[in-house]
Amino acid sequence: MPAGLYVELFRGTPLLIQLFWVFFCFPVVFGIDVPPYVSVLLALTLYMTAITSETFRGALKSIPSEQHDACVALGLASWDKTLFVVFPQALLRGIPPLLSNVVSLFKESALISSVGIADLMFVGQNISNSTARPVEFLSAVAVIYFLVAFPLTRLVGVIEARMLRRYAY
Repeated sequence: MPAGLYVELFRGTPLLIQLFWVFFCFPVVFGIDVPPYVSVLLALTLYMTAITSETFRGALKSIPSEQHDACVALGLASWDKTLFVVFPQALLRGIPPLLSNVVSLFKESALISSVGIADLMFVGQNISNSTARPVEFLSAVAVIYFLVAFPLTRLVGVIEARMLRRYAY
């Protein structure tokens, strides 16, 4: 139940709210002074952990019951069933969405500029504010994000296609 609550909390609330809460509220509530980069890293880690756990939960649930029945019929121990039959199949099914989640996290990292951490978006905002030319600089930031994210999404597609060709069942 605690793990389910954790996953639902971090998947069910916007990442921006999580960043604000960890950055502004965490030090007040717990009385701990957290450096800005650590608080951002903590918020992104908590968020991505919840997303990743849900990805692998779905991958594990996607293993057909026939696989489990076959393990029982062969007399495999529970540990052997998990290690040699279920986990490899779940890993193959979980890798493509996991890689897509990593690309999404890269794009969502633009939100860290909202708490004053210097990243690409933060620098773009500062330049656009100082030059009074937001269209040019924020468009340049969008192009840079696209130039990084698009090849990554294509790479994820290539990896997924290779995995399907090699390990299709």
